[in-house]
Amino acid sequence: MSDRNNKEFESYVRDIALNEEFCKLDAVSEIHHGITRYEHSMRVARNTFKMCKFFNFENIKDITRAALLHDFYVNADMGEASSAKRLGLHPAIALNNALKYYDLNEIQKDIIVKHMFPVTKSFPKYKESWLVTLVDKTVSAYEMLKYKVPTYAGIYYLFMMELVATNK
Repeated sequence: MSDRNNKEFESYVRDIALNEEFCKLDAVSEIHHGITRYEHSMRVARNTFKMCKFFNFENIKDITRAALLHDFYVNADMGEASSAKRLGLHPAIALNNALKYYDLNEIQKDIIVKHMFPVTKSFPKYKESWLVTLVDKTVSAYEMLKYKVPTYAGIYYLFMMELVATNK
């Protein structure tokens, strides 16, 4: 990304990225797809920003900010919900958390609450919501393949080597 675009992106998200509650997403306890939820959210926001520039969206700032807020929750917000239930619950929790700190327009709310389509079965209403949903899915797949799958493969390999060593 060019210096100019990077400065523009930073100006859009700086206050959120420095928000004390949002920064809790950068804790080790908040691992998401093999990295912290903060890192994941920043990656989704940055890629959304790039796509908005590419497609000449007019409301880039609003879309980028909503993309950053799409997973604004900590694991403690979920209580004892299973991993499967968290998929459907977290968009509403993220929206409620975002509304505590920021005034959001209807498009931003839709982006946050519908980004888990088709899991949530609620169709995104706006093209901006569809964009963030697709960027989130793409980024999530990338992160899973880059961070999570190799970790599990490494653990499996170590387990198998230990198993072979003990059976000699």
